[in-house]
Amino acid sequence: PLSLDTIAGRMLSASMLETANQMYPTSQDLRIHLASLYGTDMSTNCFRRGQSHIVELTFTYVRDEFLSRKNVLTSQVLELVKETLFSPVVVDNGFDSALFEIEKKQLLASLAADMDDSFYFSHKELDKLFFRDECLQLEYSDLRNRILAETPQSSYSCFQEFLDKDRIDFFFLGDFNEVEIQNVLESFGFKGREGDVKIQYCQPYSNILQEGMVRKNVGQSILELGYHCSAEYGDEQHLPMIVINGLLGEFAHSKLFTNVRENAGLAYTISSQLDLFSGFLRMYAGIDRENRNQARKMMNNQLLDLKKELSFKKNDLDLVFKSMYREKLYELFLISGIKMNELGDDVKEQLKSTFKGKQFKLLSLVKLHYSLREELFSTFWVYEKFLNNEESHLLPDKRWLSVFEKYNELDLFTYLRYIYKVLTGFGLRKFEAVNVLISEQ
Repeated sequence: PLSLDTIAGRMLSASMLETANQMYPTSQDLRIHLASLYGTDMSTNCFRRGQSHIVELTFTYVRDEFLSRKNVLTSQVLELVKETLFSPVVVDNGFDSALFEIEKKQLLASLAADMDDSFYFSHKELDKLFFRDECLQLEYSDLRNRILAETPQSSYSCFQEFLDKDRIDFFFLGDFNEVEIQNVLESFGFKGREGDVKIQYCQPYSNILQEGMVRKNVGQSILELGYHCSAEYGDEQHLPMIVINGLLGEFAHSKLFTNVRENAGLAYTISSQLDLFSGFLRMYAGIDRENRNQARKMMNNQLLDLKKELSFKKNDLDLVFKSMYREKLYELFLISGIKMNELGDDVKEQLKSTFKGKQFKLLSLVKLHYSLREELFSTFWVYEKFLNNEESHLLPDKRWLSVFEKYNELDLFTYLRYIYKVLTGFGLRKFEAVNVLISEQ
């Protein structure tokens, strides 16, 4: 669970994991070993999902089919995973102090660089206004002080605690020997965990508007609006809310971009973000400071327009579906190393035919729903199985089945009506928080 007492220790622990271990005690030694594994990439990340704090360890490497020796690289990578988790560089019941101080300085420098980014800074300011839980507000000064207060011993103790007690998930994307992987993971000796983390954050709706204004020497002013959203990850409102966000501001053909930026010329940059784990919709725009009232009114009006029954037409939905699917495909191409201009003509033709006629309707109402899941492996499955015209024995988990079954048979009109119900009934209401970063230039 997300806790201010442990967040700094977890962040520093993650940094230490990708720096060195007992088998490769320096950063240079570890990088040389990664290079010997055909350029395997290793990285760590810490991030928030609702009320949970996630430490992520990622290994990306070449598939065996491209190597002269088969079924060797995966076992070598899993051995490195084991070394990373169970054999960090430890001195006197703490991380190596010299390496620790280097990682602490780098982490502080990275945080400072993030805060120098005007949009990141504005996002954090809006978070402080919107959220009532101080863990979700997470002020920069507080986090910085907590990181400064960490020691090699305190961070190592934090690492040991989350390794022993936190929920641990392993995800594999690609072509693997499942039996081999299962045997290796069982050798790690992980024991069962008691309890589970509640990820979903539900904040009661408030009709009190929280406003903030910050003056800073930046190139452009930034306006942000925060809206309460009652939809939760995996419930019946999940998929309609993703479509609503696409219609509103996620893409270049969305209402915010076309109306506020292109037609009215009130914004340099404009978009919307949906966080279903926290019940939060954010709209933001880079503007001239003298236009902030006009931009604020017009941005809010775009959401009000969506509340007018059937204000979005079939063509709008087609654009959203196409953009969502292409965006997921692009992510897939990035992680697989495939470039669009390197695809064969047959594959290109299959991609083009994806968005034509009845086949597109099937994809948008059935298979596209799989690609809307947060997990990227689901997109990988949609892509491979669709192009190969294969049926799959894989099914989504039980919480999704009822959602899929409900949507699969809906005609377009019913689909639109359901989205409208979410908007006008128990979905988005008036924005609860607004923050403005005013340029002094």
